[in-house]
Amino acid sequence: MMERLLNKWGLGGLVAVFEENGIDDHAFKHLEEDKDAIKLLIPKLGERIKFLLHYRPYIKQLQGENADAELSEKELEPGEVCESVAEKSTNRWIRKEAVKVPDKTIMSSDVAMLSSDSDSAEEEISAGPAKKQKTEMSGPAKKPKTETSGPAKKPKTEMSGPAKKPIVKMSKTPYEFDISAILEKAAGGQSILGELEEGGPQSASNRRRMVRIVVSHLMEKYGNKPSAEQKVGMAISMIQQFPALKDVEGPGYEAWYTPAVEGAHAKGFIEERLKNVRKRMPKQGWTSLEPSSSSEENQKEPSTKEKIEELKSKEKDMEPENLEEMKQWLQHNNSPIPKVVEFMKKTALKRQEEIHSEKKSTVHDIELQWPRLFDVPNMIDGDFRAVHGDVSDRLIMKWTQELAKKLLQYGEKQSPQVQADIDDQSAQDAGLTALPLILPTGKLSNAKKSRATVKEAMESFIDFQPIGTNLPQYLDGLMSKRRQPFVLALGPQKAPAQYFAVVEGRALKQDSLLKAVDVCFKLFYVLDLEYPSACYTTWEFIQKVLYQVNAKDRNTSSCVRSLRTYVLHT
Repeated sequence: MMERLLNKWGLGGLVAVFEENGIDDHAFKHLEEDKDAIKLLIPKLGERIKFLLHYRPYIKQLQGENADAELSEKELEPGEVCESVAEKSTNRWIRKEAVKVPDKTIMSSDVAMLSSDSDSAEEEISAGPAKKQKTEMSGPAKKPKTETSGPAKKPKTEMSGPAKKPIVKMSKTPYEFDISAILEKAAGGQSILGELEEGGPQSASNRRRMVRIVVSHLMEKYGNKPSAEQKVGMAISMIQQFPALKDVEGPGYEAWYTPAVEGAHAKGFIEERLKNVRKRMPKQGWTSLEPSSSSEENQKEPSTKEKIEELKSKEKDMEPENLEEMKQWLQHNNSPIPKVVEFMKKTALKRQEEIHSEKKSTVHDIELQWPRLFDVPNMIDGDFRAVHGDVSDRLIMKWTQELAKKLLQYGEKQSPQVQADIDDQSAQDAGLTALPLILPTGKLSNAKKSRATVKEAMESFIDFQPIGTNLPQYLDGLMSKRRQPFVLALGPQKAPAQYFAVVEGRALKQDSLLKAVDVCFKLFYVLDLEYPSACYTTWEFIQKVLYQVNAKDRNTSSCVRSLRTYVLHT
């Protein structure tokens, strides 16, 4: 029996291993009673996952048969619940209206159907003789319906061999892929499998190679336009068989493929590879938009403008004329500091409403209207906090040495310029500095729309200049080149002496590199500015992972999702 099952599951190579360890048919049915047995017998992660996906449904089926046999010996009234083996298997069994409810929960709102047979959209259920009962599902898995008229009817059963594993379906069509088998057949696939089985971060080169392999498989099987369901099936198969690839937000597969929704195209590593392949193919006049899908990830947080309007609607204790008087006073006074701080706090929402109005203000205009925003310490932080509350503290609290070292470990596999083997004291600054080296650079807004170099991305995020740099001269030279906020550090990269958050020729001195990055990020929000294209993904990571602003946005870059998965999920 054991040999037959292992061969049927495509794991015939394990027969000799099991027999060498004295595993007979009886012991085979009780492997999970020793929590380490399966791990010792099958040390390779991919092979172990494949075994468990077949073995556990098989054991549950055996438990179900035992429970049904016990029930047949008893005379139960309709609706009476048997509490024996059924409790252990976490399925519910009811005599005469017995319905077996799977305990497998699908985690994505995109998943439309559970099935134990890849060729059927129905769930076959077993609980005694006679009729087959359909289970209708739409969206997340629901409980099966039992239609009755008069006395309860017994549902039909169809059992043919061991129960198969549940298959994720989209639009009633199942798509499941054996990722290990696909990789094993491809050139370079063995090294990818070895890295995945180690459980560490996936290198950029292996990730790109893996994407090329699975996309090639999709195109060979379904042509150059595989459906959204097929791509979702591939992405789900990848994270189910290799959990280290799963994102910590949402259903977990969006880094690999995110379906299109109204107003936004599909995204993810698989989709990006398909687009690149299609660009190099001869045009055949085809155009298509993927079907819309809804997801809780698509529900964005309120915009800054919406937050301001909501906060102002609650603020009733300040007359508009009083606010104008405070504004007038602030334009001509920078002391006493306590009064400046008080008036700046009271006028924060008015100021943010003006800056985020339809009439776009330049930084120069804002400085003329609100000079204290730039020349009094902590005013940028105060305005950000007035609108976004405790979000203001998240970077300082979350950017720990442990998190920074994880990022550096990930980065070491992506770029030879990143070194993870450094002391804890330097890890936080080194981790921030490494972000533009780890994440892809953006496209420049020039005529050719060429991609920025790593050096350009680095300088648009943190610009290191030598000690003794003439600061006024340096800032004057930037006015025509760089108008968006960035961090300036004076001194050697490993130990700078001074830090500034810079915007349009104004340098705001800070106490540390982390605080300079914190203030720089807040400048984008307070002054309603866009991230520089060269280092866009760096600021996107800081926003969505560290500050957790719009963290569930479906448009999150695949590279940011991948890095987030490693630093938060490992």
